[in-house]
Amino acid sequence: MRCLINSQDAVHESLDGEVVIVNLKTGRYYSLIDSASEIWQMIEDGETSQQIEARLSAKYRFDESPGPVLVGFLQQLQSEGLICLEADGPDQAAAELTPAAADAPLFQPPELTMHSDMEGLLLLDPIHEVSEQGWPEKKAAHH
Repeated sequence: MRCLINSQDAVHESLDGEVVIVNLKTGRYYSLIDSASEIWQMIEDGETSQQIEARLSAKYRFDESPGPVLVGFLQQLQSEGLICLEADGPDQAAAELTPAAADAPLFQPPELTMHSDMEGLLLLDPIHEVSEQGWPEKKAAHH
């Protein structure tokens, strides 16, 4: 699966290992840390879900297959409007999964932390509420 950041509706910034994402349509903002932040970076780098799974498999130990956890997380990002998922072409082969070393850290499932406390503020759009003279001249109300 190809994973693309929905750059039309979502803006993001990485700060000290955390990714903060704002959905401009809903006003919600999100926090990604640890494995979630790593996965977002891989999406930003243009990697497919198979490539992401292969990289995680090489870096971490897993109690179960990483595939279902990864697909669930990607679907959660998509349902929040942060990424778009596209089917791979028929020539896309699955990436080889190389198990991590026995002493590799145990994988911690990615978490999408959503915040809605600033929805109203983030949805305000003062640009369209000004007169032709620009800010700070407010547009007259039409009755």
